[in-house]
Amino acid sequence: MWFLLLALPAQAADLRIAHTEPLGTDVLDVVVDSSGDVVAALEAGTGQVRLLDLDSWEVGSRSVCSATGTAIAATPADSEEGNRIYVGCSDGTVGWLSRSSG
Repeated sequence: MWFLLLALPAQAADLRIAHTEPLGTDVLDVVVDSSGDVVAALEAGTGQVRLLDLDSWEVGSRSVCSATGTAIAATPADSEEGNRIYVGCSDGTVGWLSRSSG
C-alpha cells in the first residue's frame, strides 16, 4: 500500500491570474506601502498613481503630480512620517499621499 501512494505523481494546483485591471498607459514603477496592504503603480507619462487595496481588491486613482511622475517610493515601516508613498515629478516637485488621504 505505501509503495502505491509513493508511486502516485504529485499534484499541484494551476497558477492563474485572479485579477486584472486595465490602466490605459504603461506602468513606470510599482511599490508596496509599508503596511503591505496597498500596491501603488505609477503610470508612465502622467502624474497618476493607481492604488490596489490588497484587502478589498478595490482600485483607486490619485493625481499626485501636476506634471509627469518620474519615480515612486514608499516610506519604511518604522518611518516617522507614517505610511506614505512619494512620487518624484518632472517639474522638480515631490508629491506624496498616505493611507489616510486616499
